Amino acid sequence: MAKKQKVDITTAEYVLLQYEGASTGVRISAAILDWFACWISFAIIVATFDISGADDTSFYLFSTIYLGFFTLAQEYFFSGVTIGKKIMKIRVVNEICAPPSLIECFTRWLIFPLDSFIVGLVLMSKNGRRLGDYASGCFVVSRNVRNEIAPQILRDYKYVEPNYKPKYTREEIARLDEKNGFYLDQMNSGLFNPTFVPSSCAALIRKIIHGHNENDVDFLVNLRNDYYYYKNNKE
Repeated sequence: MAKKQKVDITTAEYVLLQYEGASTGVRISAAILDWFACWISFAIIVATFDISGADDTSFYLFSTIYLGFFTLAQEYFFSGVTIGKKIMKIRVVNEICAPPSLIECFTRWLIFPLDSFIVGLVLMSKNGRRLGDYASGCFVVSRNVRNEIAPQILRDYKYVEPNYKPKYTREEIARLDEKNGFYLDQMNSGLFNPTFVPSSCAALIRKIIHGHNENDVDFLVNLRNDYYYYKNNKE
């Protein structure tokens, strides 16, 4: 049995996460399944709505859009999962371990024709990433491994959600950088360093930021999400 490849992803906040990388064989199988799903669904739509009876220009336009963007649309709207990837239990994540953005999905899709030839196979055989993965900054990983750490990932990376609303003001969060980042270190240590007690870290930070009605861990989590939200969304 082939040894399972591990993928280490270090986030922008220097948090190391380890995933089980999708093997070349699994990724190729997923791509083949996507190809079948695309053509079968296309044939069903054409037969059901009698699209083949339309004029040549309309039929050609529909065919090009549907067949060309089938995988891209799935990967974006279903958070890095296509029909083939779902069956093979793999998914796409970006460098902060979140579902890929539209730009990242589009980059992967744009380079896929090149990856379909020998270049992609050579790269995947060495490190599990094809050219499109490198260009988009994405990884294809096992969905099973992601499910094990999903609760913490979803908790710690809420700030990447499109509709995320900060719990604290920008002025309050800016205080975390005081004393050469002492409070910021306390926040991260309370969440990620097992040698630190979250309640003690939270107590120190509450001296400069008055928390809402939340426990110590939620307080630190909310601060962290707000901090990186404001950091990524400048005024």
